[in-house]
Amino acid sequence: MKRLISALLFAAFAVTAAGCTATRSDSGPPQGAAASRPAPAPDSFAPGTCRKMAPDVLAVWKMSTGLQGQTQMTMADRHALKARQQALIAAMPGASPELRAVLNKVVNEMGWVRFRTDTHTYQPWLMDKVVKADSAMLNACVH
Repeated sequence: MKRLISALLFAAFAVTAAGCTATRSDSGPPQGAAASRPAPAPDSFAPGTCRKMAPDVLAVWKMSTGLQGQTQMTMADRHALKARQQALIAAMPGASPELRAVLNKVVNEMGWVRFRTDTHTYQPWLMDKVVKADSAMLNACVH
């Protein structure tokens, strides 16, 4: 019961947050181009918040591109995704408003994957959205 309540509260937050960012266009490349791009080196991230988040952004990139096309996620993958999501949420206060908007998209897409995994309604296209959002994050942080 506690898990259901937590999932419902998270869904309400995600829907609210998604509504707040729904009018922003996504500047990330199309899925195919996003998935084929090489991961940048951590030291190529802009100084400040971007550099601080680099290990988590890169870990999400590696995980999400590795899980693309998979019909299921293991509990280990889900827990790793949760840990990276929480680290990115913790970095939000130090981010500029522009960076925070891109970061919010990544966090929300990760949340939908977690929610849909918990409710046994996960679909592979959900991970494609994480890849696209994380690609936009890379575009915002790597210059």
